[in-house]
Order: sequence, then C-alpha cells, then structure tokens
Amino acid sequence: MGTRLKSKAAHAAGFTLIELLVVVAIIALLIAILLPSLNRARESARRVVCSSQLHQLALLDITYANENKGYIISGKRDNGVEHTPWISSKMHAYYLTYTGIPEGAVKAPSGGIYDKGRSPMLTCPNYGEGFGSTARVVNVGWVIGYNYLGGHPAIEKFNHDNPIAGSTNGQWQSAISMTDIGTATLWADYNSWSPDGWTFIAHTNYGPLDIDGYYNRSVGNTRPEEVGGAGGNVSTLDGAVVWKSLDEMNEHHSHTSFRYPAYW
Repeated sequence: MGTRLKSKAAHAAGFTLIELLVVVAIIALLIAILLPSLNRARESARRVVCSSQLHQLALLDITYANENKGYIISGKRDNGVEHTPWISSKMHAYYLTYTGIPEGAVKAPSGGIYDKGRSPMLTCPNYGEGFGSTARVVNVGWVIGYNYLGGHPAIEKFNHDNPIAGSTNGQWQSAISMTDIGTATLWADYNSWSPDGWTFIAHTNYGPLDIDGYYNRSVGNTRPEEVGGAGGNVSTLDGAVVWKSLDEMNEHHSHTSFRYPAYW
C-alpha cells in the first residue's frame, strides 16, 4: 500500500513526455505568433532612424552648397566614375567632420581622408556594419549603404538618354545646385539588383533581405519587388524625406551603364 502511494506521488510531481511535448509546442506556437510582430516593430523603428539619417545628410549637403557657391557636393568617386552607392574619399571625410570620427577610423598616409572607419550615418541601420567593406577601395572611394543621388550629371543624362520601360527615369533630376527644384533628389535607400547576380533590399516588412548575406546571390538577378522589397526613404533638396513603396518608386540607372538598376 505504501509503495503504491509513493509511486502515485512521484508521478504527480513530474511531467510525462507527452506533457513536456505539449508545453514545447505551445512555446513554439507563441514564438511563431509574436516574432513577426516583433520584427515588424523593429523594422518600423529602423525606418524612422533611416529617415532621420537621410534628413541630416541632406542638411549637410545643403550646408556644403552654401559654402561652395551653391553647388551640391559631387557624386563622383575618386576615379571620376559615377555610381550612386559610392562616394569619394573627400566626400566621406567631409561628412566625418560633422558626424564624428567612428571608432576604428584610420587616416590615410596622405592625410585628410580615411582608410578605415565609415560613418554609421552613411549606412541604413538595416544593413549595419555587415554591409560592404568598412575600408575604402584605394583610388575608387567608399561604398555606402545608401544611394547618393546628388551631384550626378552623368547619371542623370544617362537616364534621360536611356528610358526604362514603365519608368519615369527619363525625367529624373539629380540635385546639382541650390537653384534646382526642391524635389531634386539627394539620397535614397539602397534597393538595387544586377544582371551580374545580386539583389540588395534595405527594407522588407520584417527588415532587410538577408538570405545569404546582403548580396543575396541565391536570388540574384531578381528585382526587389519579386522577393519581398517594401520600399525605402527618399530625401530631396528641400530637406524633405518621404517613404515610398516600391510601387511608388521608379527603376533608374545608378551607373553610366545598363548593369546596375536601382529604385528611388
């Protein structure tokens, strides 16, 4: 009799395998329900941070123009080529004088520019430190986590001369000077794809597209709207920053070639 009571007490105090599996299943279900909501909330917060960064960068461009006869800082790289996700070393150094020198920054031997230490403000918070290289490419410039759209007369002309079907890229205006219309563009989130085999998406509804790193080569050569791209922030010469869905954006040439379509 005593042995039987002890056996029942021991059973009552523990969990059976089935009970344990039920608890695990419930926890997994709660995580599955809550995680998308948490990711959406985090993505919403990062879009706000992203918008703030692009507004501050636009103000720095306007400050530069006011000190340089009204001209917006050139978008040319160190080698003279124009490609919107790149900036020159001198341009990068200019931003650092206002945004602060990041930890790990290393000055180039020639002085005045930096070999390492990209300003965090020049990268969408969804991309972070993992995006591109944290060091400049010598004689080329700095790859950044946005599209810099100001100071690009050659890319503007290439878009006008090579319209894309279904796009208004032929009407796009890069902000060149303070006399341009206020809606001339300065910055945009980096949403791009290439026939070379990569697809960059800064914002889905749950964060960046990061399937196998930010290049997403496993879905490369695929337009952002086909793999969950939601849109991005765009800043203009009048200092405004607006969120645009991909449906509201247009595909543009981001380089003076046909290889690098981007959205703004």
